[in-house]
Amino acid sequence: MELCDIVQQDTQRVTNRSHPLTVATQVLTALRFYATGCMQKDVGDLHGISQPSASRSIIGVSAAIACVTRNYISLPLSNLTKIMQDLGEVANIPNVVGCVDGTQIPVLAPHHNEHLYICRKRFHAKNVQVVCD
Repeated sequence: MELCDIVQQDTQRVTNRSHPLTVATQVLTALRFYATGCMQKDVGDLHGISQPSASRSIIGVSAAIACVTRNYISLPLSNLTKIMQDLGEVANIPNVVGCVDGTQIPVLAPHHNEHLYICRKRFHAKNVQVVCD
């Protein structure tokens, strides 16, 4: 829902021809595409929309997210060269400034909205993604 709020202004469409897709449908379509890499037609079928509508949703949501990335992603600009050298020595991959990984962190079941914290492995967890040098 937070992502819908963030991209709402850029993805909400006004049309006189028909009913525009809701912001939530556009965001869910894009997230499904990002997560699975499926064909746009398959993603559209899942949400009951056409392939062109899925394509427009993915493009629109992606552009809206790109506009706000600086609010959520930052890099340590002061020592990027050193980080690239160190990671190059460790992994033998040149020009790398960070590694991304995700994990499930087990948590105690919260009192409110407990069902929202059950992960795909069927335990209570927070889904965390980290970038580190």
